[in-house]
Amino acid sequence: MPSILSLVTTIGLLASADARAASTALHPFDIPRSPVGQALVTAAIQGHFALGGLNPRLCGTHTVSLKGHLTNAEALTQLTANSACTFESLGSETYRLIMRPAPVQRAKPTGLEDAPPEEVTVVATRRPQLLGDSPSALSVLLPRDIEGREGGLGEAAARVAGFARTNLGPGRDKIMLRGLSDGVFTGRTQSTVGLYLDDTPITYNAPDPDLLLTDMARIEVLKGPQGALYGEGSIAGVVRLVTRKPDLSQTSALWRASIGLPQTGGLSRRLEGVVNQPLITDRLGVRLVFYDDTAGGYIHDLALNSVASNQSRRSGGRIGLDWRLSDNWRLSASGAFQEINTRNSQYVSGDYGRYSRRGGVVEPHDNDFSQVSARLQGTTRLGEMSLSLNHVHHYLSSLYEASPLAQDLGLTRPGGVLVYREAQAVELTTAEGVWVSPSDQPLRWLAGLYATSGSEIFQPVLTTETVNRTLYTERRKDEYADLAAFGEVSVTLRPSWTLTVGARYAFYRHDVQSQINRSYAVQTPDEMGIERQASDRHLAHKIVLRYQPTAEFMAYVQAAEGYRGGGYNTSALKASDPLPPRYRGDELNSLEVGLKTRLDEGRLLLNLSLFNVHWDNIQSDQFQASGLPVTVNIGSGVNRGFEAEGDWQLPDQWSLHGAWLINASKLTSPDAGFVSEEDATLPDIARTNLHLSVRKTMSTARGAWSHEAGLTYQGRSHLNFGQEAGADMGDYVTVNLSATYQRQDWSFGARAQFHSPPDANTLAYGNPFTLRLGSQRTPPTPAVLWLTVSRAY
Repeated sequence: MPSILSLVTTIGLLASADARAASTALHPFDIPRSPVGQALVTAAIQGHFALGGLNPRLCGTHTVSLKGHLTNAEALTQLTANSACTFESLGSETYRLIMRPAPVQRAKPTGLEDAPPEEVTVVATRRPQLLGDSPSALSVLLPRDIEGREGGLGEAAARVAGFARTNLGPGRDKIMLRGLSDGVFTGRTQSTVGLYLDDTPITYNAPDPDLLLTDMARIEVLKGPQGALYGEGSIAGVVRLVTRKPDLSQTSALWRASIGLPQTGGLSRRLEGVVNQPLITDRLGVRLVFYDDTAGGYIHDLALNSVASNQSRRSGGRIGLDWRLSDNWRLSASGAFQEINTRNSQYVSGDYGRYSRRGGVVEPHDNDFSQVSARLQGTTRLGEMSLSLNHVHHYLSSLYEASPLAQDLGLTRPGGVLVYREAQAVELTTAEGVWVSPSDQPLRWLAGLYATSGSEIFQPVLTTETVNRTLYTERRKDEYADLAAFGEVSVTLRPSWTLTVGARYAFYRHDVQSQINRSYAVQTPDEMGIERQASDRHLAHKIVLRYQPTAEFMAYVQAAEGYRGGGYNTSALKASDPLPPRYRGDELNSLEVGLKTRLDEGRLLLNLSLFNVHWDNIQSDQFQASGLPVTVNIGSGVNRGFEAEGDWQLPDQWSLHGAWLINASKLTSPDAGFVSEEDATLPDIARTNLHLSVRKTMSTARGAWSHEAGLTYQGRSHLNFGQEAGADMGDYVTVNLSATYQRQDWSFGARAQFHSPPDANTLAYGNPFTLRLGSQRTPPTPAVLWLTVSRAY
């Protein structure tokens, strides 16, 4: 991979000699007389460009009109000509609104230090709109919040209220939103959170593939059931990883190298490269991303005499193609691939030290991910239409020591250490068509069709390591298909009131074939074949009432429903093991009240929300007493909470960001086989999480500096339902300190991270087969100092 990066960098160096001509593509603009803020948002939609920076409503209230074929820059110039704003190009069809420089005669010029915080245009709600105007719990992470975060999505997500992710290891984690947890283990159930790469889903029931967040434009987090907007029907929310698109006007390249110096364990290192190349100026372009990332291990396995046994390597990349077919239509295609190889698991057990255990068996994990997609998008008089096709291949494998099963199987002389291997191969194909009406009408609507066809092959094997004797095998194949029609209608009741009604009608089908062979009893080997089929259908609703009397204040009430179809269990180590053959579909109903306001002349942005969730027949992936996976309806539950996020732009280029979640969950009518107490809380979710960060930027004649300090508190929670519920996790603080200096095309950065207490237990489990023998703990990574250098061309 380093050789590939060298080639990428060389291509970028050669291509940078070309002239960087400004975009000359013409777009048809037809904007009636309207307030300049509304006109700017309409222009972003008609010109197919991204508009960030200031809230356009702060640019002025005078009315403007625009008609004709213009470049995006010409349109913005005319619309902002007599306003308080101007703009700057950030490349890749992205523009940033800024305050127009103050007249020289002013005693105290107003610069960036007095400007309100940036407010971006988002599309997570399927319609471009300002973040503060969206009547939903929507959060956005910008490139400055993403890049340089060596912990990936989990670390960056600490800035979002209600965003949680487990810590099982690279490529093994589970995403949760707003305290809605069905357990830490990923098994048969569809994920509660839909993970999207741009406009296509990349998971169904698999863990987060943990893509490296190189060259991301932003991350959008939309909480609550989203069946009326996304055909996948995620019951807890959607996370969109939005990549930077090819710039059709100019050639550019970037490389970045980082090294991590840990308090203990092995060195970490990372190489990243990006190349953007127009193939036909303003018509066709390509963008390439490559990376190679090695995370130094820190777990000391005494039995193996390995100091950094859990080292992992992640390598991959992306390719994006963008073809502007005409002024109104464009075709895009993309592909992503990544391989993660982790040498050993990252939990500890026993009293051997903060990062030590005596395992004796290496427990590696492999995660291979690839994805290809295509999207056709166009604008007509009746609105914007898009059709997307996507295919995902995901392969995962893990190995665990399983010696405690010898006693369960009656093996007095098992012939060595028992080892459990499992492999999971997922193929997922999705298609989605969406039609969105124009945004400047009193009656607005969205309609979509969605289809999923997927298969999964699950193959667990139990063997004895010394004599290589197979004790248990299964080959299970799941085939599932989802068809859904979804949409919503919004109507302006009065100038300040808007009502939105949405729905999703879905049909589910799930076929299961399983072949099990139990041969631990040589005299009476056991074979069993299973074939089962299930289908289901459901109608889910959504109702939103929005009140927005001014540009500085908006309140809303939202009621929404989500649903997941049911399925079957097959894996049983012994024929006599009690195994619920089927788990039913579960239903989630959410009621949310939100408020978004801009204070201090727009410099302080506050997003507040209260939520109340009822979750019936909760599907939960659990472990049987043997340690094999099983899915059960664990019971019903409720969760009530409060979320707050805020950004405050202070004088002298200081800025503050905060995110806070406080919630109270309770499990009702529990399954007695897995839950030992009434009114147990949902697992892996703390009652409170808090994040605070402060940033200082300053410019000099020689370059620009940026400093940031962040603190994240992860509250106390418990591991799981049932007998493992008593394993406490959380109750620790993570501190991040960083400094970046940029001069012309060069950038240099230093970043330190540490946890207190350093021996805390993070959100994870270790080995399901040895968990019952004693406590297991997954410590946070040791303190580390990261040094980074990058060059843009």
